[in-house]
Amino acid sequence: MHNVCQPLDRNRQREFYEKRQTWKKGQFLYRAGEPLGPIFKIITGIVAVADRLPDGRRQILDFFFPGEICGYLETEDRYSFEGEAITDVETCVFGRARFKAFTAAHGDLAEIVRVTLMSKLNSANHRLAELGQLSSTERVAAFLCWLKARYEEHGLETRPLTLPMSRELIADHLGMRLETVSRSFSRLKRLELITASDAGVTLLDLPGLALLAASDDRP
Repeated sequence: MHNVCQPLDRNRQREFYEKRQTWKKGQFLYRAGEPLGPIFKIITGIVAVADRLPDGRRQILDFFFPGEICGYLETEDRYSFEGEAITDVETCVFGRARFKAFTAAHGDLAEIVRVTLMSKLNSANHRLAELGQLSSTERVAAFLCWLKARYEEHGLETRPLTLPMSRELIADHLGMRLETVSRSFSRLKRLELITASDAGVTLLDLPGLALLAASDDRP
């Protein structure tokens, strides 16, 4: 389920929706530790949701796609994480109190919000734990396989596979240095598993990428 509002009929959608807001690439919808504001449902674009480590480094936990909500999780009346637009983004903006009141009054919506959030958290935790067991090149291979699957789920073009996230964002997601990410892409090209251009990345050998991502041979 990619659109949390899918259970709503047209009348309830009109009642639920509040306003829309656009964000330029690089703008923050919200920042970790800021006083709670609205909840956002992504209409178009992609948002990177991240945590800040004690030393100031950023750990990107997940990327959120159209139909998904972000800014929901809170800690002591403040945003738990930060959300950055990594493309131009359009969102529906919901006042937090009204959003929670509406979902409480509509059990089908409340359930899909709960299931969606739990699925996102479980998926992110599983992926981060899994990536920790892989070498640098295997992590990048696994990321490309995951991103292709996400694009397909949302009906997005995968050939070539556009990478709206920079190498730096990928490094922050995979827990790697920027230089290591670049070397890993170069190695995948030498292995003839991918090609890369300004248009994006073409996955030449998806089974080979998947096999590398699941490799038990740790260099």
